[in-house]
Amino acid sequence: MALVKANIKEQVNCIKEGFSFKHSDQYVLSIELGSDFFSYLITDPQQNELLALQSYSFSSFNKQDVLHCLHELEGKLEFFKYSFKNTLVTYKAESYTLVPNALFKADQKEAYLKFNHALETDELVLVDEVKAADAKNMYAIPDKIKQFFDSHFPNHRLRHFSSVYIDEVFSLNAMRKEKKCFVNINASRLDVVITGEGLRFCNSFLYQSTEDLIYFILLSMEQNQCDVQNTEIVISGEVEAGSGIHKIIQQYIKQVNFAVNDKRIVRSAPFASLPHHYYFNLINRLFCV
Repeated sequence: MALVKANIKEQVNCIKEGFSFKHSDQYVLSIELGSDFFSYLITDPQQNELLALQSYSFSSFNKQDVLHCLHELEGKLEFFKYSFKNTLVTYKAESYTLVPNALFKADQKEAYLKFNHALETDELVLVDEVKAADAKNMYAIPDKIKQFFDSHFPNHRLRHFSSVYIDEVFSLNAMRKEKKCFVNINASRLDVVITGEGLRFCNSFLYQSTEDLIYFILLSMEQNQCDVQNTEIVISGEVEAGSGIHKIIQQYIKQVNFAVNDKRIVRSAPFASLPHHYYFNLINRLFCV
């Protein structure tokens, strides 16, 4: 357990001056968990104001490590002791697949997912409704991780990362005929969504270098006939402007922009200095429950 604790590193700590948990029952708690990160955000839904955001990275080699990290953070983070008006959990499972509503049959959800991914005996298959795509999203979550959230937040609303991301992309960008490429980037994983008269493409990739990353982006665009000279790409995730990742994308693609949060979000200090494309899914989840 000590080894796991040593691998947990704080990445961001933004808390509004004077914030307390006294009125937690009036706030919304948003949590995002992946194989190598954990983030949470507390928001005042009356004002759509960001109150507290903390994010942690960790080294994990299997699902048990992720569970250990959750228990370590449970002992470290105060919010676990409180109840909230709403709790929204986003899980970034590596195993997921989208099926159009017209083809979906509820009793076949495991079969759909097994077509693309191997499932383990300790995993549950859950289904999200993705209205923007007129589709269902099936994904796998270890039952012990699901039990962890069930025990701490009995009335939480759980969704897969890609379900939230697709809905956010469509809610913040008017439906247009021209194609547009959205990429969400974290330390080891890239998510690509391409729109154009609806959802055209959604996939996730593991990458180890900037060369890997740009290869997957260009491959996704090529497969969907996206001209790198004319198709806009919108970046979200913790990518610094002027970083190696940003520069290599600009090298190959002409129209490159960073994502902007929903205009209803209120950012007081210290959130004002946090780039809008950072923690994009976590912050905008407030409007994509």
